[in-house]
Amino acid sequence: MWIWTNDAPAPHQRALFRKRFRVEKSGEYVFRISAESDFTAYCDGIGFLRGQYSDYPEKKTYTEKKLFLDAGEHLLALAAYYVGAHFQTCYPSDVPGVWCEMEDLFESDGSWRAIADPAWRRAPPDAADPHLGSLASHAGPRALASPPRKAQALL
Repeated sequence: MWIWTNDAPAPHQRALFRKRFRVEKSGEYVFRISAESDFTAYCDGIGFLRGQYSDYPEKKTYTEKKLFLDAGEHLLALAAYYVGAHFQTCYPSDVPGVWCEMEDLFESDGSWRAIADPAWRRAPPDAADPHLGSLASHAGPRALASPPRKAQALL
């Protein structure tokens, strides 16, 4: 299931997601993710995967990575960026979203916690560069100030 925050979709958004999960048996698990547009994935606070949109938004792709996980509780966090505007190097879809799964453990659904990144500041639309896209700034630690809410399920 594709998910996003409950905020109205708009160009140049960044969202944060998290999911707590339990592993009963230590071992190697396959993580898969797809995002519209870019993502960074973290497990227990350690970044382990980055990726970007497909060159053709109508042809969804995903990225896959094997992780060794010890038995016990874990926290998966995602930072996703939605371009939402056309420029020379990007042709995004009209809907932001993230899909992921950890093989045999979970898939993205409405149980995830999600929030628009409160430290992310969009530039006005007229400040976008037609070649590189929108301009932005990030206010660092303020991203942790707002409590996350349940993710919105997208069809």
